[in-house]
Amino acid sequence: KGNTGGSASYGAAYIIAESNIDYRARGLFLPTTDAAANASWFAGVPYTGGGFQIGNSSVHTTDNASGPYLKSNAKLFINTSGWVGIGTSSPNGILHVVTTGGTTPLRVTNSDYNGTTVGSGFSFTLGAASGDTYSRLQAFDAGGASSASLVLNSAGGNVGIGTTDPTSTLTVVGEIKTTSGGMRFPDGTLQTTASGGASQWTTSGSNIYYNTGNVGIGTVSPGALLDVALGTKKITIQPNNYGNNTIGSNGLPLRLTVDNDSVRSMYLVKASDLSLAVGLGDGTPDARLEIYGGGGTFPKLMISSAENTDGDLMIVTSSGTVGIGTTMPAVKLQVVGDIRVGNSGTNGCVQGFGGTALVGTCTSDARLKTGISPLVGALNKVIQLQPGYFYWKSSEYPELRLGNERNLGFIAQDVEKVIPELVSTDVNGYKAVKYGAELQMWTIEALKELKAENDALKARVKTLEDKLL
Repeated sequence: KGNTGGSASYGAAYIIAESNIDYRARGLFLPTTDAAANASWFAGVPYTGGGFQIGNSSVHTTDNASGPYLKSNAKLFINTSGWVGIGTSSPNGILHVVTTGGTTPLRVTNSDYNGTTVGSGFSFTLGAASGDTYSRLQAFDAGGASSASLVLNSAGGNVGIGTTDPTSTLTVVGEIKTTSGGMRFPDGTLQTTASGGASQWTTSGSNIYYNTGNVGIGTVSPGALLDVALGTKKITIQPNNYGNNTIGSNGLPLRLTVDNDSVRSMYLVKASDLSLAVGLGDGTPDARLEIYGGGGTFPKLMISSAENTDGDLMIVTSSGTVGIGTTMPAVKLQVVGDIRVGNSGTNGCVQGFGGTALVGTCTSDARLKTGISPLVGALNKVIQLQPGYFYWKSSEYPELRLGNERNLGFIAQDVEKVIPELVSTDVNGYKAVKYGAELQMWTIEALKELKAENDALKARVKTLEDKLL
């Protein structure tokens, strides 16, 4: 033990190098001039155990059994394994920092990112405050009072939480929870609520289902259980009743809508007899299938033989005309091909609107008729009818779709002058001749009258011949 300076009582420093058992501390003792108010410092091997310490104590003594020589008074301690303790003489790692009273355990302040110039003075702290049940890592600004941003792996690499093998920029094993703000995505949108959750979407095995509310795809305000927005267009699936439309007391189970327009909707409903009915543009179909197409010229129905043949098998036009084998029917029903009627080889009838036979084997039972009277005077009228050849003015009346072939028939106005019963006028004012059964009846009666006249002439000739003989 030697005194390097100062008074005899309190030297400036003592070098303690004795091997006496009472003086097992080895190092430099720095006493103070006021033992009651100031602590003495010691740097060296502590009084007990190995290692190296820097410590202090308010006890002013060179006694190794007390004062700053004890490991318990160490402020910095390095054990025999090279582990460093700050605030502890029993480090549990290479660097172990212990504080009391809420003091920040570790604070690192930079001068500059690359260390070559005086920097911003930003810092971060690591530790826990008094009463905390967790550890903190917090960045501060240059003044140390306000928080600042904390950057991890700015040069690249992945960050793992709960894993030692992060496979993406941030890999988390466990739950991620945000209590405010939300999550911002690369397109700049901020999502504050999840698209599903325990209160909405529920999973069951490989299934997922939704009990309440509406679902929107492309819209934030779905007006039906499922709304799909395609720009300005919408497809809506709406079960239950739609508006006030009902079928009996069964309602509308399903509605598929485009543009939220009832005409642009398909309805699958329970009919009054509990069977399925389909309405296209009609929410209250009165048949298994009812089609309402609204206005315009768009056809009501097409049946096609191929994708691009558009109604070549059958078409119902916007005006209600039906074409079979043609897409441009000129009348209510136009068939390109043969027509077969009847339910056996000997019957079948085509009738007029009032049930009058046009052609075929048709009902003519006397029990169904009244006001029966004979047709007379047919011969004189029939012989006035003048059949003739003609061509239709198809180019002048394209809407009638008349043919270009040479035809044989009557002029309706001429027939009307002779036998008006054989002529009718349609809704457009055009004259029509009843070429069917009625004309045949006139022809038959005319032949009967002609035969009667012929029989009378034969009788006169016979009488004259008898007189001559």
